Amino acid sequence: MICLAFGSRIEPPDMGALNRVLNRTIDPSTGDPIPDLPLIHFGKVQRGDVVITIDEEAFHALTTWTGHESLRGYVFETNGRAAVVPTYSPARIRKGGWHLATVVQRDILRGFDVHRNGLPQRRDSYLTYPSPEEFAAFMAPWDSRVQPLAFDIETPYSGAKDEAMSFDEDPSYTILMVSLAYEPHRAVSVPWSPPYDHLVAEYLGRAARSLVWNAPFDVPRLQANGVDFGGEVTDAMLAWHWLEPALPMGLKFVAPFYCPEMPAWKLEMQTNMAWYNAADSDTLLRCYLGIEEELRKQGRWEVFERHFLEFGKVLRKIGRRGVLIDQKTREEDAANFEEKLRGIEETIQPFVPAECKPVHPKRGYKGTEEELRKKGKWVEKGMRTIVVELSDKDLEVAARKLERERKKAMNLLHMEAKKLNKAFDKERKKNGNQK
Repeated sequence: MICLAFGSRIEPPDMGALNRVLNRTIDPSTGDPIPDLPLIHFGKVQRGDVVITIDEEAFHALTTWTGHESLRGYVFETNGRAAVVPTYSPARIRKGGWHLATVVQRDILRGFDVHRNGLPQRRDSYLTYPSPEEFAAFMAPWDSRVQPLAFDIETPYSGAKDEAMSFDEDPSYTILMVSLAYEPHRAVSVPWSPPYDHLVAEYLGRAARSLVWNAPFDVPRLQANGVDFGGEVTDAMLAWHWLEPALPMGLKFVAPFYCPEMPAWKLEMQTNMAWYNAADSDTLLRCYLGIEEELRKQGRWEVFERHFLEFGKVLRKIGRRGVLIDQKTREEDAANFEEKLRGIEETIQPFVPAECKPVHPKRGYKGTEEELRKKGKWVEKGMRTIVVELSDKDLEVAARKLERERKKAMNLLHMEAKKLNKAFDKERKKNGNQK
């Protein structure tokens, strides 16, 4: 049996959100909506069931792991009792997460695939801690002109690395391991020490196209350790962001879409670092190939090449040369902009019904009259009263006023930008005359 499993009580609005997602899920093998799925408590799961868990309590009870949202889409075996596929909770979808509804649908279809065809069979073949001769033999069939070379590094801080981490946020330039992959399901992981570091640098220098996930983290560290990339470096994370701009960009999130038989390999980091490192490059390569294929089908690949790859070369060249920056003026302009933005946000608060506001806004607009008066944010007549009194004409006037304020803010930004450009040109001419 395939079913949905929960642990905590599901609120009626969340149940409605879940039903809307299920009713819109189409089985690609038949072209029809999926059949109804029973919703049961995790305690009623039977041996052999395929279970799609929709909350943390059910996922942890069935697998002993935690973090069901960060592990969504992967298939977990539970000692023969059931196969578990975690996905987002309906509460997450309902509370501002409708962009994740298609992800839930994919996870549900993943469960149907496991139900029909059984647990996915792994096909990975990774070479870890090879001798220099074995490493060279592994790379010998690689055609550097045609096959892109995926790479990934491990540092002392790799456990905290994600799509938001950049060069400056990890204080360590130390590289522990490097992995390479040039064809699906095969990868090699070597320590970053002689003679492997020189061999890796040679391969990356020969590659016509190198692939990485989150280039601002890996690339500067390799360059700081003497690697000179001979060809194009493509950040597959940006290709994914171009394909699905609303979805998270972590490789762990993307992998279930393109590597269905891959287990949750990120959980292996502490127990088998070399295998984990090799899996990073293999998964990256397969994701990139799948993303490129989808972008080409949609006619969007050429735009990615032009706007990301070609324009990226120009930006990197500018970055190496350096750009004059007036840091003090930038900070003053940023503070001025933030102050005006806060003023606009506070001005529009009376026109927004309290029930439409988030429960925990950053600036605390939703609160009792006493709390708002203490913070100096209370508007006379109260938020609810003024909403009732506003007519259509009042709303039109308010909308025009807000539009005027928006245009004022934009004009101010343009004027400040012109000032900065003039100051930059003046400074550049001054420096040129000095030379």
